[in-house]
Amino acid sequence: MTARADLIQHLRDHIVGAMHVGQLRGGDRLPSIRDTGRQLGRNSRTVRAAYTALEREGLVEVRGRSGVFVARQEITGDETSEETARWLSGVLAEAWKRRITVGSLPGMIQRFTTSRRVTCGLVDLVEDGTVALKYELEHEWGFDVRLIAPDAIARTRGVDFFAVTSFYAASIHAAVEALAKPLVVLTVHSGLKDALASRIREGSLTVVAVDPHFADRIRVGYSADDPSRVRFVAADDRKAVAGLDPEEPVLLTRAARSRLGSVDLAMIFPHSPTISPESARVLAAMLVGGNGAQDALDATSGPERLRIRNMPDEKGRRRL
Repeated sequence: MTARADLIQHLRDHIVGAMHVGQLRGGDRLPSIRDTGRQLGRNSRTVRAAYTALEREGLVEVRGRSGVFVARQEITGDETSEETARWLSGVLAEAWKRRITVGSLPGMIQRFTTSRRVTCGLVDLVEDGTVALKYELEHEWGFDVRLIAPDAIARTRGVDFFAVTSFYAASIHAAVEALAKPLVVLTVHSGLKDALASRIREGSLTVVAVDPHFADRIRVGYSADDPSRVRFVAADDRKAVAGLDPEEPVLLTRAARSRLGSVDLAMIFPHSPTISPESARVLAAMLVGGNGAQDALDATSGPERLRIRNMPDEKGRRRL
């Protein structure tokens, strides 16, 4: 993938993902071309060209000096947005190029995703992290997930690949490599990252979780200079939870929600997705490859492929 195509994909993933979790709506203003370039380390001309490409797709509107805005999406029926309809049309067109008929496409998808259960060894010791990731890997991807302690990897058998966050990646890399199994370093969805960073910049963030170590992860990734900006409230402390302002958005983990049951708290971000589009592409390759299309793993290129077998870069400490 070229640098320009990579930038277009990055912006598209960010915008579409934010739209589908309700963070962006048609008509919302996006960061300026200059600010986007500064944030991503790209020159303004390249960013402008990327936004122009997305404008041709109908995803954004570039209004000269007024800025860049999310294009308003029409509903095409059964609450399907125009953006989703365009995506599906693109899938069908790409299938046609490969001489895959519309009628055979559902069967092909089923064959390469559900012929067998692909087993993922999820490595983490923090309950809030394992509950969230296990749910997405099982319910949204269809993997058979086994929770593995870091010191038990060498004795693990029967998994197709291991998944981990960057907090354990360095310590388990050698053990996974000795088993000759792929290692996927899961990174966090940009919408969740933006929501956390924005809340902390504005003042403080309350984390309602089961394990205090989860709040420590947020502090390391987003508030290392001032850890006091992240407040931890234990899910088992019913009095403290009841004392929270229901109007103040909090980071409520899926594990905490299961402990608390029904609770009247505003959430800073939905429970899912927590996995980034980059991680999703790697997981898709694992799923398809594990169902017989081994070439899918080789087709995963660029940074996504590095996260299958190699270590994260120094910025990995900012990933959940």
